[in-house]
Amino acid sequence: MKQFALIIVLLLAALGFAGCSSGSEIAGVPPEVARQAWADEKIDQWIGESGANGIDELPAPFSLVESWESPEAGVLVVRARTKDVHQVAQELLRSIRASGGGIVSVKVVNDAGDSAKYPEII
Repeated sequence: MKQFALIIVLLLAALGFAGCSSGSEIAGVPPEVARQAWADEKIDQWIGESGANGIDELPAPFSLVESWESPEAGVLVVRARTKDVHQVAQELLRSIRASGGGIVSVKVVNDAGDSAKYPEII
C-alpha cells in the first residue's frame, strides 16, 4: 500500500500537485486519484506526528486503522477495527489540523456500523 501511495504522490508531484493541500481537481489527474493521494498524505502526516514509522507501531485503538479515502476535497474517511471511533476521529482531526493539514472533517467508521465525524457540524 505504501509503495502504491508513494508512486501516486510522486506522479502527482511531477504534475504540479505538490503545492495542493485539499485534494482538489488537477488537470490530467482523475479527481479520485488526487483525493486518494491527499488522504494518503494526511495519514502519513498523522503517523509522523505520532512519532511512529507505520500504523502498526501506534497504540490501540489507532493501530486498528485499516484504510482511508477522501470522497471529497478536505474530507477524510477512515475505516478501523475498533469501537473507539470517536477517539480515533478526534485524534486524527486534532493531529492533522495541528500540523496545518488543510482538513475540513474526519469520519471514522467500523464494521459494526458505528461512526464518528469531527467536527460534527460543518
